[in-house]
Amino acid sequence: MVWKPSFVSWESSGKKRQRDLRDLWTRGDLRWKLDPDQREIYDSIKSRFAQAKSSAERWFALDIGRRYGKDFIMAALALETMMKAKPRARIAYGAPTGDACEEIVSPIILAMLDDCPPDLRPIYKSTKHRFLWSDGRRIVLIGCDLHPQRLRGTGSIAIFLTEPAFMTNLDIPSNGVMAAIEAQLIDDDNAYRVYGSTPPETPAHPWTTKYIMAAKQRGNYAHRTTYDSPRYTKEQVDGFVSEAGGPTSSRARREYFAEHVVEETLMIVPEWVGVRNECIAEIERPKYADCYESLDPGWTAFSVGLFAYWHFERQVLVVEDDFGETRANTARIAESLTEKERLLWSGWPRYFDGKLIPQPYKRVSDIDQRLIADLWAEHGVLVLPTEKKDTLDTEVAHFRLHVQNKKIFINPRCKTLISHLDHGIWNKSRTSFAESAECGHFDAIAAAMYLDRNIERAKNPFPPNSFTTDYVSEGVSPAYKNEINSQAGKALAQAFSRRRSLRRVSMQ
Repeated sequence: MVWKPSFVSWESSGKKRQRDLRDLWTRGDLRWKLDPDQREIYDSIKSRFAQAKSSAERWFALDIGRRYGKDFIMAALALETMMKAKPRARIAYGAPTGDACEEIVSPIILAMLDDCPPDLRPIYKSTKHRFLWSDGRRIVLIGCDLHPQRLRGTGSIAIFLTEPAFMTNLDIPSNGVMAAIEAQLIDDDNAYRVYGSTPPETPAHPWTTKYIMAAKQRGNYAHRTTYDSPRYTKEQVDGFVSEAGGPTSSRARREYFAEHVVEETLMIVPEWVGVRNECIAEIERPKYADCYESLDPGWTAFSVGLFAYWHFERQVLVVEDDFGETRANTARIAESLTEKERLLWSGWPRYFDGKLIPQPYKRVSDIDQRLIADLWAEHGVLVLPTEKKDTLDTEVAHFRLHVQNKKIFINPRCKTLISHLDHGIWNKSRTSFAESAECGHFDAIAAAMYLDRNIERAKNPFPPNSFTTDYVSEGVSPAYKNEINSQAGKALAQAFSRRRSLRRVSMQ
């Protein structure tokens, strides 16, 4: 049986009902407005908050499917709290955007106030996005994409966030959403926070990896699917699940079942889902192979390095290890590269010009000419700029084809690369990779594309039959030195040419 609300506006209510409504609103009791399943969550929140010893512990996460009514629960709590609050009390209610405040939050609060006695109602100041009472009490609606710092205040008695899983700046340490709100509750022992959201489009989001996990551990957590709402029949929800692609589709699982799965229609490499279990494997090394490294440098985003070899006999790329670091300077990158080389390949040389010489055969990087020049000039690490011949879409398509055909194997120790392939998605306009607080711009996928693009697949790494020594040369042949110097000269020339161009532009 579908549950139907029985709300009647104040103006349409009889005198007895108005007396009852005044009593409920004055006491700040709005539980009756919730459906039976919402009341269970409401009661759980109240119970958990009553047990908390500090306002820092008094927060709750609603992990809930679409159209269940999570904002209805939060709006009821906000209004209850404000009805019992002291003059000038403040509640901050954050949404991903200003439009979301107007389209989602304010209509719910206004509808809930429809049966409130007029003398107890706040005035809604739409230009300032706030509900304001005559004694200075206020609920402030804040679009967190542009103005997260507006969440700050002289002190809030409660803070609500709707759809934090869709806030790209949720957990930025210096000026993110959580940084703006967490210290505000310290002045009030009874202050609290409630966050409610549908799961994000990729689990590589702090809502999934940090806040949901912490809420579960604390017991301050509620999970509901859209099917759990008594406001709809099963057949109604079935129809929308079918429209989303059926119950096994990633969209339906996220939006209606509240599962934390990556949205496959946005995945950078959707083929990875089908080959993942088979292609995460330890592959036995051949006796001879050429090793490759790729680097996608960043500063605030990840700097990612991948270490691989081309298995000539099987014609597959084997990624053996990786590293992913933030705020890594040139010296740190050089250290990470050389240390991984030593650990992986110090006893596994390659054949060149009649001798066995140290790996790798080639290092490539995104076209950061300054970094390339400094790695060689200051640290003796030669990295070549990768060629970019095609559009990003075309380059990704080539890489996806090799993934689909199981031409790329990844050692289980490559945690960064595996995580980025698992969670990597495009931005909304599909013009670049999305940004994630957990995975940067999914830079390991870019580094893997550089690897794949620069492999010399026809080059045979095996020495001629006449070659019998296992001796690893301490030095290298003149031919190899010439090769290195030639490559370094080209890389440095490109780098310094780039620097001169930038200098000319800056002086204009």
